[in-house]
Amino acid sequence: MRTPRKTCLIAILFAAGLAAVGHAADQPAAVKPSPRVTNAQPDTILLVEARPEKLFNFSGESVRASVVLANPGGSPRTATVKAWLEQGLDRKAHEQTRQVTVPAGGVEPLVFTWPPAAITPFGQAFAASVEVDGAVAATGGDVFT
Repeated sequence: MRTPRKTCLIAILFAAGLAAVGHAADQPAAVKPSPRVTNAQPDTILLVEARPEKLFNFSGESVRASVVLANPGGSPRTATVKAWLEQGLDRKAHEQTRQVTVPAGGVEPLVFTWPPAAITPFGQAFAASVEVDGAVAATGGDVFT
């Protein structure tokens, strides 16, 4: 059972964590990319995060995944973000594509959703790529069940 002191401490630590995340999101230079992403062109739009919302989804649930982009440059940049599910060992399925303009010095979150019918049993992965000026600038993703 939690005591009032523990409950208060948990609330304070949670609020401090949210404040730190919000502060970093306002300053792309301070944003550290996830270890599960690769940025091939660090002087353009950065892929900060690409991951499913949940690692375990129950049968019949939609799958949501997020992509977070940052633009450390001094002018707005436009990118094409492609997101898909990797099923089996080598099957790229249900690709979605979006054009996005990230403001100078800004951060842009995107959410992709797939219906339950798109999900196969026994695990798969969410993957994303970011293209800037026709070249792949970044890739990333993570597995889920």
